Amino acid sequence: PFQSGGASHRYPLRLPAVASCFMEAVPSAAAEFMTRWKALEGQNREQQVVWNTSTPIDSERMKRIKTAVFEQGLHLAIIEGVDQNEYIVSAAGQFRTGKVSPSGAKVSVGCLLRLEANAQQSAFRLTVRAVHGMISVALKNVIKAQLN
Repeated sequence: PFQSGGASHRYPLRLPAVASCFMEAVPSAAAEFMTRWKALEGQNREQQVVWNTSTPIDSERMKRIKTAVFEQGLHLAIIEGVDQNEYIVSAAGQFRTGKVSPSGAKVSVGCLLRLEANAQQSAFRLTVRAVHGMISVALKNVIKAQLN
C-alpha cells in the first residue's frame, strides 16, 4: 500500500508483467507475412540477437518452441509456409495497449519475428520487427530469456 493526497491505495499486481501479457496472435498467409516483414525494414524497427545454447537443438525442441513458447506462452501465431525448413519459425502478433486512438479503438502494435536455429552450432538467431522499436526490443528480450 502507498499513500497519495492523504488517501491509502493498494493495487494488487501479478508479477512479472512482461510484454507477452499484452500480445494477441495474428494469423496470416506466408505471402502476407513476407509483405509485412519487408515493410518493417529499417527505422530502428528491427532487433536481432544471435546466441549459443547449451541444450541441443533438434526437431522436437523446435516443435516445443513453436507450441509451448510462441503459441501458448507468448500468444503468437505461427506462420506456416514461409520457409520449408523445420529449423526456421516465423510468427506474428500484436501488442495491445490501453491507449485509445482518436477513433476510440485501443492502439495495437504489429510484431513479426523469425527464429532461425543452427543445430550443428547449437545457436539461434532471432529477428524481431515491430512498428515501434521499443516493442521489438521487449519482445526480443522476452523470447531470448524463454529460450536460454
